[in-house]
Amino acid sequence: MKPYNAGGFKILKKDCSKGEKKSRIIALKAKNISTNEIVWAIGDDRVCTITRVNCVPKKVSHSSDLIKEIPFINNSYESVGEWKDLIEELVINIIDEHLEHNGFVHIYPQWIPKQLQIDMSQESFKQVCERTEFIILHDNDIMEFVPKE
Repeated sequence: MKPYNAGGFKILKKDCSKGEKKSRIIALKAKNISTNEIVWAIGDDRVCTITRVNCVPKKVSHSSDLIKEIPFINNSYESVGEWKDLIEELVINIIDEHLEHNGFVHIYPQWIPKQLQIDMSQESFKQVCERTEFIILHDNDIMEFVPKE
């Protein structure tokens, strides 16, 4: 894989593995362009972890190497500060991998990437998302909005 930039990070490597219940776990090895720190962004469709470990662990634990755990359900791109660009790249990779291997992916409305084409106005989409628990994206471009209970 050729390195490429994701905002303030240079993506150096991408790994994908199969998790529980057909989940795809994506790991991006990245270098912070301003500090030269190497980190891994590891996530599935529920949680993202940023860690300093030198390789992708089988299971990320809360250790001294853990920088931040970001539950997708409670956060948004705006809430994650300096990690925004890296996490956005991770979410895009998660979506791509799940669609390719499973045919669908669950995603929380606040984590829909800007690049995704949506057939409604931004305002309409925002109003629908206020009542949505999560969205199921299908590989045939269908979006299912699952309402909050």
